[in-house]
Amino acid sequence: MTSTFKSRAEQIVEAALREKELTEALQRAAEVACRLFGLPKLYFARAIGRRLHHLTYYGEETYLPAVKEPLGHGLYAFLEGAERLEEGAKAELLAALRQVVEFYADKGREAL
Repeated sequence: MTSTFKSRAEQIVEAALREKELTEALQRAAEVACRLFGLPKLYFARAIGRRLHHLTYYGEETYLPAVKEPLGHGLYAFLEGAERLEEGAKAELLAALRQVVEFYADKGREAL
C-alpha cells in the first residue's frame, strides 16, 4: 500500500513548479511555506553586485529580524519568525526552496 501523504517540502515544491517564471514560483512557495510552517513572512532577494534586490514575498509585516539564508544562484530567502522553527523544519524548508531555485536554473526558465 502506498501513502498519498506529501511532506511539507513536497507540497511547497509541487505548488511552486506549476508556475512559469521563477518570481511567481517563489511567490507561490512563500505562500505555501508560511501556511505549512507557520511563518509570518517569507521574502526573497537577488544579489546584484553588492546589493540585494527584493523579488517577492508573502505574509504580514512583523518587524521581526529576518534570518537570511542563501538559496544559490545569487538568491536569498529571508525568514521572519524563523526562531520558532525547529532546526529540522528549517532545514526541510530551505531544501524545498533550493530545489525550486535549482529547477528554474536547470531549465533556463529565467535568467538567474
